[in-house]
Amino acid sequence: MPTIPVSDLTFPHAVLAHTGPLAVCFHGTWCGPSRRLMPILEKLAGDRTLGLPIVTVDVDRQPELAARYGVASLPLLMVFTAGAPVASLAGFQPAPQVRAFLTAHTPLATANA
Repeated sequence: MPTIPVSDLTFPHAVLAHTGPLAVCFHGTWCGPSRRLMPILEKLAGDRTLGLPIVTVDVDRQPELAARYGVASLPLLMVFTAGAPVASLAGFQPAPQVRAFLTAHTPLATANA
């Protein structure tokens, strides 16, 4: 499953109404670190063992969402659970760190916490 771009209109249904954990990446198409992170997220989104949906928000197209969640630097990867942010990871991180961050918030990890 690829990452899913969301907008201000689709964010409530795609993120806030989602009952389990999911990741939201706030990014900018002009931002070098964002461009380096996106392929990592695409690969992780296709990893069925992760079991964590990943949605993306282009802050240039959705500035109101970026403002609502206090996005001050890009990229910003946030995990939401039951519609609320529970963790974040700022800036570009290598694939192993991104995987570890997301894995810590997978349904299996949160069930064992």
